[in-house]
Amino acid sequence: NEPWVVQANAILAAIFGRNCALHGSADACNFITYQDAELPPAVARTPSGGFLESRYEDHFLLTGIQTLYEGDTVSFPVPTFDLTHWDVLARGGYARGVSAQPVPLVLAYDGPKHAPKRGRVVLDGGFTKLYFEAEWKKGGTDRYVNNATVWLVGKDAELLAKQRAAGPGRASRP
Repeated sequence: NEPWVVQANAILAAIFGRNCALHGSADACNFITYQDAELPPAVARTPSGGFLESRYEDHFLLTGIQTLYEGDTVSFPVPTFDLTHWDVLARGGYARGVSAQPVPLVLAYDGPKHAPKRGRVVLDGGFTKLYFEAEWKKGGTDRYVNNATVWLVGKDAELLAKQRAAGPGRASRP
């Protein structure tokens, strides 16, 4: 992932300051799921120990996703990265020599909640899952990208309002 995080880091620094950056290139190539979920027989539990955070199961970015492909390699937040206002939706890969634990992989920042003049940000250290068309078919990547697009432009609130207006049992979660 390094040196391809340069552009992302420039944008992150402009919005959040210099301590907000990605670095590294951790091994990945795994599918991650919720820790308590049973994996389909065709998907082996990831050797990295990566997982989707169950406490964020209702986050719009994870709607309809049971597994997510990490990417071939992943970058991860620098040690000075302040995660206070970020939702760490998924962890995966791991940085050899830095941590034996899965690293923050998918992070969401809901700007309007924390700083009204900032928008939403999705930070995904496993962007290598977007390189090739075949990667889009792996582990929920296509659904994840669609969810991210809807969430970033704020359409999730509109969809949820329509669902509430339809009443219980009349509409399923988008």
